[in-house]
Amino acid sequence: MPDDNHENDMQKGQTGTVLGLASCYALGTFTDNFYKQAALLLAASIQASSMQSLATVMFSLPFLLFSAWAGWLADKAPKNRVAIGAKGVELAAMLAGAWMLVQSQWVGILTIIFIMGAQATIFSPAINGSIPENFPPAQVPRVNSLVKLASTAAILAGMALAGVFLDMRPEHLGGGIPAAGIPQAVRDVLGIAPDNGPAYGRAFAGLFSIIIAALGLLTALSLRRRPAAGTKNAPFPLSGPIDSLRHAFKARADKELFTVLLADAYFYGIAALVVISIANLAADLAYSNSMTGLMTALLMTGIALGSLAAGKHKAEQWRELLVPAASGMAFMMVLLSLSPLLPASSPINIQLCWILGCLFCCGFCGGIYSIPLTSFMQVRPEPGEKGKIIGLSNFMSFTAMALSGTAFQLIGLLPPAFTFFLYGAFTLAVVLLVAARRIAALPAHNLRETAASPLASFLRILMSLRYRVTEIGLETLPPSPALARSEAEAENAGGDKEARQRTGLLVLPNHPALIDPLLIYSRLAGLKPRPLIDKGQLRGALPTYAAHCARSISIPDLKSEGRKELRAVHAALDATIQALRNGDTVLLYPAGRVYRSSKESLRANSAVAKILSELPELRVVLARSSGLWGSSFSHAQGAPPHFMRALMRGFGLLLVNGIFFMPRREVRIEFAEPDDLPRSGDKMQLNRYLEEFYQKAETPPIRTPRFFWQRRGTRRE
Repeated sequence: MPDDNHENDMQKGQTGTVLGLASCYALGTFTDNFYKQAALLLAASIQASSMQSLATVMFSLPFLLFSAWAGWLADKAPKNRVAIGAKGVELAAMLAGAWMLVQSQWVGILTIIFIMGAQATIFSPAINGSIPENFPPAQVPRVNSLVKLASTAAILAGMALAGVFLDMRPEHLGGGIPAAGIPQAVRDVLGIAPDNGPAYGRAFAGLFSIIIAALGLLTALSLRRRPAAGTKNAPFPLSGPIDSLRHAFKARADKELFTVLLADAYFYGIAALVVISIANLAADLAYSNSMTGLMTALLMTGIALGSLAAGKHKAEQWRELLVPAASGMAFMMVLLSLSPLLPASSPINIQLCWILGCLFCCGFCGGIYSIPLTSFMQVRPEPGEKGKIIGLSNFMSFTAMALSGTAFQLIGLLPPAFTFFLYGAFTLAVVLLVAARRIAALPAHNLRETAASPLASFLRILMSLRYRVTEIGLETLPPSPALARSEAEAENAGGDKEARQRTGLLVLPNHPALIDPLLIYSRLAGLKPRPLIDKGQLRGALPTYAAHCARSISIPDLKSEGRKELRAVHAALDATIQALRNGDTVLLYPAGRVYRSSKESLRANSAVAKILSELPELRVVLARSSGLWGSSFSHAQGAPPHFMRALMRGFGLLLVNGIFFMPRREVRIEFAEPDDLPRSGDKMQLNRYLEEFYQKAETPPIRTPRFFWQRRGTRRE
């Protein structure tokens, strides 16, 4: 009981810390966007476009100038103290900024915006760097997703409410305050003339920003104090942006971290272009300002929900998520460029629905893209380097945004719809020609990272429409060959060390249903596994083409073909052994057929024993799937399953369920690399070992609903 109470206290403490961090971050983001948006709207009302561009530059400039200083300070001092100091500066700036708004003092307003950018520059490394200090690495993505959700909502609220407060007048408030709307003493301080109606709105906006800034300071005071993590003798980066460039050059030594920094900077650079182009596209299609705001809101909402979806993934999984998420963003931007071709007439504005849907999906992919990158930048650096790396990230991101703004001077001359096609095509080129290759060249930490690839990610997403797969084990297996015998044993046996290191990987899964090869392949596609396939299954153009693309090795079935094919079987096994000697990964089903009952039965099959007798040092990984017995791809239905018929029926069910709402079948796939695997060549001993391993996944037939409206859920029979 005391342990349970202690655990509950820890969970409550972590919940409080999350709320404090998210609230502090969100309130700061709200104040920044509220005040900046108010200034932009005021500039628009007097047709001062130069003031709009200056306001944007003044807020971004401190991130370029002071990011190195902010990172040094976040590592040098306790991060909660830095956050409190930044919030104090914010409150002081808002006290002065309220008067600047009322008086329309543009020099003062721009100065306040610069100060707000400076305090945000200092605040960001402290608040982001405190997340890995307060939470274990496994929880960092989830915390980041919640913080991103809160900050996104704050951005939307800040941009939306700025105009509402500027439009407020005393008569809008009824009897809530004196008839004059604002007390005389306050009006005297702010200098509001009795007949100056717009000044009331500016005063309301200024006072509200002061209140929010004060709340932000209070939440900063609640942040948990941690000792400074940096070294006391770390030199101050006096050169500012020059030191940021030096930090970037040094960060190249960590190829994985530097790749993440580049990917994060690219995201903010392309996002800046997309946000600007939304307004241009809406104006070109004759949509109102309110509808333009709705488009931006849908984009931001997609980012928030995508962030929540990405929160369940580990920081290290950015390698798996980046390429498919970036490709999704690119695809949505290309689709968005088609919007002028769609009808915009009533009763349903197909064009508007298309734009909103594309923006939401683009944002959703963006959230999945960004959260693992942010989490990795927090987890990867040493404790004393986290502030510096986050500061460097801010410097690189705002540099990318500045370059994007400069490039838009030329891009903006193009038709707005075409600019989205340009963004999408360029992003896809960067992903396929740069990012994917750079990720593939990174050293892997485990077999999961080695097995990751764009094809694997695509197959996982595709299979997730029907299957909810829990994968266990790949992240614990080493990426390089784990030799079964010592070097001394190899020398005594006359083995060639270099030849042994060239041997590949043999994966041995069980086979409960015809669909499990796709599920297994989706986990190992980056290894380019070559499956052994029964020649009798290669019927039809689609299976034959898929087998050709996978470089499969076909093998006859002696049960159906007869003993005359024995020579062809030996030839297929010899080809398999040669492929393994060449370093290939081979996917072989020891049973040679799909389950006939809920238990795996290898009988007297000898293929695996023959391979291990030829390659006793070969690395072998076992894969065990459960949850598929009872599906339409299994014999549990009472009749032999037909793969193409079951596949087409499943596709029809997906359409009926609206693609994304089909009930998911729970599947568990476990990978293991046992040290005690029999390698003596005794096939019966080996088969008994494999059967015992596979039968731990034995389950009764499981029925999963086929339609989302069915009340009865998954059940065992």
